[in-house]
Amino acid sequence: MRRVLLLLVCGSAWASPAWLGVSWSSEPPTEVEKPPRPIVTSHGKKDYAKRGSYCWTQADGSRFCAEAPTLPVPTRRFVPVHAGGQVLVNLRHPGDALVVRLRRTGEDPWVPAAQLDTSGKRWIFSVPATLKRSKQVILEADYHEWGDDAIFGIKLRLHRH
Repeated sequence: MRRVLLLLVCGSAWASPAWLGVSWSSEPPTEVEKPPRPIVTSHGKKDYAKRGSYCWTQADGSRFCAEAPTLPVPTRRFVPVHAGGQVLVNLRHPGDALVVRLRRTGEDPWVPAAQLDTSGKRWIFSVPATLKRSKQVILEADYHEWGDDAIFGIKLRLHRH
């Protein structure tokens, strides 16, 4: 049996934002700034990673956080990789750290990523030589701005010649 809780807020004085000590515009925000979707490249093919949960500093200095209900669902397309091959990740915004995690592996799921230049945008990681099938990859990025971070998802498909 499901239970549903429905909360109605009426336009009375007790439910007004001023009573709560909060004020906001009657207009909803027009656009929320979000972290750019990284470009993932391997074997001459590239795709954009899908954005999941994130916290991002807005132009006015405030922070906006969005929580995805699950880990990012990867894109429909695959980026081809070779077991032991390298994958380039362009964060498209300066980052301090990139953590790469392979989903559903029996081995250590964390794969080290290295920064390619001082911009903090370009990173590289090696696909484990033991990779035997396609994997969903989770990219966890920490950015230069204090507290800005994001989680992205992409699919890698094992490619053989």
